[in-house]
Amino acid sequence: MNQEPCSYALTQITGLVANLNKKNFAASSRQIAQFVKDFGVEADRHLLRALFSAIDFSSDAPPNPAQAQTQNGLLIRLLSEELTGLLTKPQLVGNVCYAVDNLLPQQKTLKSSPHLVAQVSTALGCSPIQEGALALALLNSAHSDTVLSAENHGRICLAGLIESYINLEPSQSSQEGSLNELLQHILSVLSHGKHREFGLADSTYARFVQQLCRDFPRERVPVVLAPLLYPEDSEVSAEAVKANSQSLLRSSVMDTAWGSLVMEIGYTFTASLEDCKNHLLKVGGREISAQDVAKIISSMCLTHASLSESSI
Repeated sequence: MNQEPCSYALTQITGLVANLNKKNFAASSRQIAQFVKDFGVEADRHLLRALFSAIDFSSDAPPNPAQAQTQNGLLIRLLSEELTGLLTKPQLVGNVCYAVDNLLPQQKTLKSSPHLVAQVSTALGCSPIQEGALALALLNSAHSDTVLSAENHGRICLAGLIESYINLEPSQSSQEGSLNELLQHILSVLSHGKHREFGLADSTYARFVQQLCRDFPRERVPVVLAPLLYPEDSEVSAEAVKANSQSLLRSSVMDTAWGSLVMEIGYTFTASLEDCKNHLLKVGGREISAQDVAKIISSMCLTHASLSESSI
């Protein structure tokens, strides 16, 4: 039976992870990377889930050099590489939570518990930055015990990361590139007085923010950090945001052909008579000509097989 391409890719990733060994590690890693490149986020998070499900987390120490070439050691190496790569991706939180919250049935050594993050960090031999990333991500887990483990471990690793960042000399700031990828997550968790929940003194948090403002002055602060570092410059009234959003939406819609709009909305456009009316009302303010009606009906008549042939 033929599988849908994405499902086939996920099945292949599961098989490559399950059969990883010293001889095929390089080739399997390349194949996995190609699947992730071809199928995006779905393959990326499935890979993470497969790795978390296949690794033996029962050890209370990271693999030593002699164990590094065993299957478990190779799986740990691959997962460590994936976690490092996730630091630069926006789906860090979503992928980690999905993988840990939805472990495959064969995983018997990792369960949701108040010690989960510490257990994973120890077994993988995580760097401080990887530990911080895991703790920050799993604060959003669907399991309360996992969230508790992230909070407990976060109090330890975040304090260490912040102290190391504060103590950096100005000339060394650029060397903490990996930590820079976590700054938005750290600030989001600690801002608005929440730093006290993680055991950070007011003075320590103030020094941290001061250091960040020094490294990211107003004229070159990343967009994601600006509202957290300079909230006084980022306050916009709800009315202004609403008016601006509506203006942008209206101008964008007005410049888009009816056929393209229907194609963009997809099959939900005709889910019901009421849905169809609502979608038409959302782009009110423009006349519907006979030609527009013809284009809308033509778009609605397209099937899966003829979508790519559309020239409306």
